[in-house]
Amino acid sequence: MEMNREAKVAGFVKSIWSRNVRETVVSFILIAWIGVDLCLTAAPDLMTCGKVLLLLGIGVVLAVLWGQLHIPRSELSLAPPGDNVERWRHHMTQQSRFLRYAWLWYVLPLFVPGTLIVLSRVDEVPTARLVTLGGVALLIGAAVVWLNIAVAKGIERDRDLWLDDRCV
Repeated sequence: MEMNREAKVAGFVKSIWSRNVRETVVSFILIAWIGVDLCLTAAPDLMTCGKVLLLLGIGVVLAVLWGQLHIPRSELSLAPPGDNVERWRHHMTQQSRFLRYAWLWYVLPLFVPGTLIVLSRVDEVPTARLVTLGGVALLIGAAVVWLNIAVAKGIERDRDLWLDDRCV
């Protein structure tokens, strides 16, 4: 069981690292795109405000990913899961907790500025299209929240299975 625990926790750390890198690559692409757009286009004040807030929202997401949710790969050798069960229980609990609150640190910091950007174009875009965009944005936000809660439950289940001392 000890080897199995080590391998499973190593896989968990790898998946966390992969998620953080994926999200960071997408974030940098968005930052570059929005930054160039801000520099090259004259936009209404509300749109400019929305874009700046969107950049800040992306910064919040990156800060959480690399500040609160990052687990260095070296942690596996510095604190092997077999000898540091409580430490790894803490890591997995923290991942789960933050994913349950993804609506607060992930969805809202992106949804609110996006709403401002859409509202800045209310005079240019037909109402039906705005309503459709809003509905799609809400569905995507709800899906992200639901997916993160499902992943959080999976992490809690794995934590309890892998780190239960009775299984050693």
